[in-house]
Amino acid sequence: MPDDKDFKRLVRARMEQTGENYTQARSTFRDDEPGEPSEPSEPGSGPHDDPVRSQEYEASLGLNALATASFRAHLPDATLDDIAGAWVLGLRAQHIASYLAADPTLTRDDMLGAWVLGLRGEAVASYLAAMPGLSIDDMQGAWVLGLRWDAIAGFLNAIPTLTLDKIEEAWVVGLRPEHVASALVDEGTPQARAFVDDVSR
Repeated sequence: MPDDKDFKRLVRARMEQTGENYTQARSTFRDDEPGEPSEPSEPGSGPHDDPVRSQEYEASLGLNALATASFRAHLPDATLDDIAGAWVLGLRAQHIASYLAADPTLTRDDMLGAWVLGLRGEAVASYLAAMPGLSIDDMQGAWVLGLRWDAIAGFLNAIPTLTLDKIEEAWVVGLRPEHVASALVDEGTPQARAFVDDVSR
């Protein structure tokens, strides 16, 4: 069994996906009677350690041996609990392949975080093409702000030395790449000219 917080995260993900209440979702993963407190499992007694229980566990999630093997082809150290957590969230082996094609250094947690935010592998590749060296955390921050790779590329076309922090600063106050480009030829708004003056120092 996963540790308590991972187990709760897995149960809550199933609740969100299926609309079940906590007890119903929990019973999918544990053999408890409703209303009975669960006993902590002994190490080595999880569903993935017994082949029969492993198959039951996979089946309860809609997983099969092929899906599990596909995950492990990309993430060899993934436990069944790791795979189940990704599966419940809708993250499949082909999505992991897409993330790893974009950035082979991404971890399982990086991919899960990006997936939950709606940031897909193709977007990761686009961010890296616009600004090589961006971390997944930087991409996720930009994604949440609505700052896409094409806008980052536009800012960098105007001022190649801009950092992501400065680009985000401009984005948050409503400046767009075209505003910065106009300010470079003294035609922009006062706000854009002030930004250009600040980053030119």
